[in-house]
Amino acid sequence: MKPIVSFENCLYCSGEGYFHVMVGGTESCPQCQGTGKNPEDRAVPLAVMTGK
Repeated sequence: MKPIVSFENCLYCSGEGYFHVMVGGTESCPQCQGTGKNPEDRAVPLAVMTGK
């Protein structure tokens, strides 16, 4: 059984949570919102899963 919470790195930013902009500086990763975690592996609250 696959665990509900997985800590796989975001594929877009390689788990850094940001990326370097060509003009200089960094931006938060739009895919993971700066968490560095794969958005599809985020925990889902139990109430949402059960409908309670």
